[in-house]
Amino acid sequence: MTIPCWNGPPTPTFRWKRDRRAIRPRNRRRSPGFLAFRQALGEEECERHKIRRRNALMSAQFRSRVQDPVLERLYDYWSGKRSAVRLPGRRDIDPVEMRDLLRYVVLADLIDGERIRFRLVGTNMVDRWGSDFTGRHLDEIMFGDYRTYLEELFLETARDALPIFSTGRFRWDVGRAAETRRLFLPLASDGRTVDKILVGQTFTDEIAPPDSLKISEARPEEGEIFRARDDGDAIAAGRP
Repeated sequence: MTIPCWNGPPTPTFRWKRDRRAIRPRNRRRSPGFLAFRQALGEEECERHKIRRRNALMSAQFRSRVQDPVLERLYDYWSGKRSAVRLPGRRDIDPVEMRDLLRYVVLADLIDGERIRFRLVGTNMVDRWGSDFTGRHLDEIMFGDYRTYLEELFLETARDALPIFSTGRFRWDVGRAAETRRLFLPLASDGRTVDKILVGQTFTDEIAPPDSLKISEARPEEGEIFRARDDGDAIAAGRP
């Protein structure tokens, strides 16, 4: 009778593409290759490299939510002006470079960290609302739930220094509804503290409301808000 002989477990074989993570060190910071890379690159430049990777991931995830040709181009323009360690400022935004987008754009100043003043209003917005509110404050021309909703979007963009994209449907008191998409982009003169906000806004149709309608008569009905996360994680979504 033959007695079976056990020579130990079989030698594992790795399929490189599928199992390569199994043979990598768990803590990348302790691997000799990473330490050599960090030393050669320098501590400061290594941190910038990490920020660039995080921004690239955040941009790709956030941009996929926008799904509007005009706002996608505006986001790409703003993102191209952003560096690894600083936000773009007003001086980085050249109207000539975004000439075909200007009609959809609103540029707002942040006054004392809490009031919103419209510095520039695109012609599409002027036509849509039937009035040019350049130089006016948000709390002077909008009231009620609609004002509160917009103020929260502006102030959250400034506080977090991150983009926000919102889709919304609002209803006029006379019974007419409209759908809109907004993209809020932070600007900072010093690259860090947000002092202006660039907003792009489009509508599902280009029919302006009757002249008798006023902004104060609009109120949010339903919609979604998508926020970029500074850790590059998934987009947080909520309802106004």
